[in-house]
Amino acid sequence: MRPEASRGRSHHCAATTANRKAIQTVNPNQQIMFQAASGVSATVLLLGIASIILLLAFIWAIWVTLGTFRAWQDGNASLFDVAWGAIRASIILMVLGFYLR
Repeated sequence: MRPEASRGRSHHCAATTANRKAIQTVNPNQQIMFQAASGVSATVLLLGIASIILLLAFIWAIWVTLGTFRAWQDGNASLFDVAWGAIRASIILMVLGFYLR
């Protein structure tokens, strides 16, 4: 392996790492302009998007649980499969709830 190739792989661009915090923050002028252009504030928009994602996740969890329950009723799944499906769906809901809060 050439020495210059290995140096290039481990080198990070200083412009992207130094300005990472500057990209994530929004100043008050940008917030006012966003609200004027869209009609809603950014926090309300983010709350709406998070609510829709969690609603879809709840619908998915109910669908998984009812599907395994119906399979259990028909004799195609055991009670362990029903419980495991509900536990997996609940874990995914908790992880989504943690990241979307």
